[in-house]
Amino acid sequence: YFLHGNAEDLGRCFQFCLALRDQFQVHVLAVEYPGYGICSGSPTPESVSETAALGYQFITGVLGWAPSAVKIMGRSIGSGPAVELAAEHPVAGLVLIAPFLTIREVFRESVGLLADLLPEYYPNRDRIQQVTAPTLIVHGLEDTLIPPHHGTELYARCRCRKLLVTPAGMRHNTNLFIKREFLVAPMLGFFSLPGHSFEELVVP
Repeated sequence: YFLHGNAEDLGRCFQFCLALRDQFQVHVLAVEYPGYGICSGSPTPESVSETAALGYQFITGVLGWAPSAVKIMGRSIGSGPAVELAAEHPVAGLVLIAPFLTIREVFRESVGLLADLLPEYYPNRDRIQQVTAPTLIVHGLEDTLIPPHHGTELYARCRCRKLLVTPAGMRHNTNLFIKREFLVAPMLGFFSLPGHSFEELVVP
């Protein structure tokens, strides 16, 4: 279950989702946030969280997949709803790519104390401690939008089985498939992928 970043929509991340499917031999569901792409509505933390929750409910309620068969991947802003869902549901795994501590802390990097005027949206720093699923965090050392100390601190606060990967030369929006050590090798090793299923996926 993929929750995309802020500077993309389903159209922009379509090829990435195809690569996830083909590389790891898994089904991939991605949802569009309100106000992104052709999706109507306003992009607020509440509307994004609600959409992410509906996507998860579709996987488990409509498709009938057990939570133990679902891995959640959140990139950048998508790490907010991803951590939120993983903290509330017993999923098979959580993958965070260029995650943040909180939205306020992201703004603090550029505006300093003025960030204290912002509401505390997506408190990943606190919620990560409630996650029980195996957690893989990938954060490039050359990320200047969300500096890698965000991922490092989340890793330190995570209480479950975990792995932190901090590739040199990886920026915030780097193609994760250009080098195996960015995503492919950590995913295959940490989650023992692929886990093949020969059951046909039926979408109502």
